Amino acid sequence: MAPLRHARGVWFVGGRQWHLADSYLHTLTEREIFNVLARGGVVGGSSAGASIQGSFLMRGDTKSNTVVMGDHQVGMGFLKHVAIDQHVLRRNRQFDLIGVVEAHPELLGIGLDENTAIIVHGDTAEVMGQSYALIYDDHTMLGPTGRFYFRQPGHRVDDFHPVAESEVGRPQCPPLPRGELAIDRIAGVHPGVDGVLDPEMLRRAHQVAPGLHPASCPLS
Repeated sequence: MAPLRHARGVWFVGGRQWHLADSYLHTLTEREIFNVLARGGVVGGSSAGASIQGSFLMRGDTKSNTVVMGDHQVGMGFLKHVAIDQHVLRRNRQFDLIGVVEAHPELLGIGLDENTAIIVHGDTAEVMGQSYALIYDDHTMLGPTGRFYFRQPGHRVDDFHPVAESEVGRPQCPPLPRGELAIDRIAGVHPGVDGVLDPEMLRRAHQVAPGLHPASCPLS
């Protein structure tokens, strides 16, 4: 636990979302990761490690990750009132968040395609990478049937809900200074491997949260 108390960056690898939930929710480790953010550090993750950062956990079912709303629906909540999905275009998942936001209209849905990331600072995010972030907002419709919209690299997304509310067993952390990365599979990673951080993304995260030194961010 001592290294985490001095860490300036934490990285969640991919895998199965429910493994991360069962390992870290309501633990001292979770509290210390929130403290990393509170002192200006960065939290990032790839694939399942991206999804766990939202307050609503997508694909957390213990039986299959094809179950969108399963038996684990609570994420770590680094982004409040947010559900994060990944591999959305590559795996034809772009419609899956619609049902989640319809069932939970208080949520903002974020769908990340592969080779794509968002960097969140306060209540805004910037898209970077090679593909798109898809935004699902029950309060925003594009025409009579448009249920989500695309943001390409370099575009911003507003109205995020950073950690600013206390929950049972969780510390209350100020929204600034802070930075998080919710990252899908990174460019150059073998299709079967997650959790490798592109140096350019880490450099951009360092600009968002200057306290992060590249050597201090644990990578798989």
